[in-house]
Amino acid sequence: LEGLGGVTGVLLGSLYIGDNGKLVSLHGLEGVESLGKDKHGKSIDIEHNGALQSLEGLGGVKGSVPGSVSIKNNGRLVSLRGLEGIDSTGRDIDGYSIVIDNNGALQSLEGLRGVRGSLPGSLVIQNNSNLASLHGLEAIESLGKSSLHGTSIFINGNGALQSVGGLRGVRGSLPGSLWFENNGKLVSLQGLEGIDSVGKSLQSGTSIFIGSNNALQSLEGLRGVKGTLPGCLWIWFNGKLASLRGLEGVKSVGQCAEGVSIDIYGNAVLQSLRGLAGVRGALLGGLWIWKNGRLSSLHGLEGIESVGKDRDYGSSVYIGYEGALQSLEGLGGIRGTLPGCFWLHRNEQIVSLNGLEGIDSIGKDLGGYSIVIDGNAALQSLEGLGGVTGVLLGSLYIGDNGKLVSLHGLEGVESLGKDKHGKSIDIEHNGALQSLEG
Repeated sequence: LEGLGGVTGVLLGSLYIGDNGKLVSLHGLEGVESLGKDKHGKSIDIEHNGALQSLEGLGGVKGSVPGSVSIKNNGRLVSLRGLEGIDSTGRDIDGYSIVIDNNGALQSLEGLRGVRGSLPGSLVIQNNSNLASLHGLEAIESLGKSSLHGTSIFINGNGALQSVGGLRGVRGSLPGSLWFENNGKLVSLQGLEGIDSVGKSLQSGTSIFIGSNNALQSLEGLRGVKGTLPGCLWIWFNGKLASLRGLEGVKSVGQCAEGVSIDIYGNAVLQSLRGLAGVRGALLGGLWIWKNGRLSSLHGLEGIESVGKDRDYGSSVYIGYEGALQSLEGLGGIRGTLPGCFWLHRNEQIVSLNGLEGIDSIGKDLGGYSIVIDGNAALQSLEGLGGVTGVLLGSLYIGDNGKLVSLHGLEGVESLGKDKHGKSIDIEHNGALQSLEG
């Protein structure tokens, strides 16, 4: 670009450098001192330049840029040196302020160290496979959210990322969601302690999503978050996460677009839900606890008094594939009606349904099921359902519970609906069952 070396001062519009496969550097733009923005709200847009190694030609740009900064799909770009003179950014029409996406060789964000104060839009750091830290972002104090997705902080697919300490300057409320996904070496969320409240994303309705961070051991960086999450809480497939400590300040949880409020799924070494002990009152959506291989109890959920149901399946409570779970007593605070199905599915060590005594009526799911007790090998008693009375709107399915001897506990049920197969009562493959007197 050295032929542009005579260009100096202000560019009234944006700078777009894209799809130049052999472009190695931006030398030639050193005279540019400030920029405007384009119809998309972008000030700097550098993308799909496969050989680009350096942004140092932008070193003359100083002060504020009115639009977003987007650096995407530049496979050989090692650093953001050249952007140090930028002290603030605007946002684009989708609500993003800074997007650093799919730069496979990128090792450092320190070229952004001049950016300080408030970003009016969202921060996206995504699919930068060699990026080990977020150092360079320490001067950012607050963030807006994307008008497209509703995220405030989106950190996804950075395989080498070990630390989010570069976000330690962020304080106060995030108007959008907080999303950390597929950061394979991220051990903790230290650096987020200054965040005291979180909004939710627009499309998914999620407030906090922590998923598929295989090295993550702790959520204690979230201990500053207090009060209500307006959207749902999803903790998925974090292979080394043993507890939910750090979430104690959360007092209530809304729901996501699918109608789930809390979804704790596939965390192989998770042993405790006590980090959720602060959650009180009603969950607007469903409660899903499943495939957490070492979870032995539901203690920590005692403050939940009522549960809604999800929209995709119509379940209120789904407890499934919990091989170490021995008790449902953590659900003892739930009272009254479950509007959707109660589903207990393939939990090998649960002996009884103690903890469900406060439930007095149950609706049905989209398949027409009200109660599904399925594949619980050690289950001996249904007496925890003794409070359920009157009409079940859907069917009753009791199947593959090898040690279940009787149906005592269901005496209060007076009538039933039917499921999508036209069945009202389906009792099968319970090898020890001796009586239907319940």
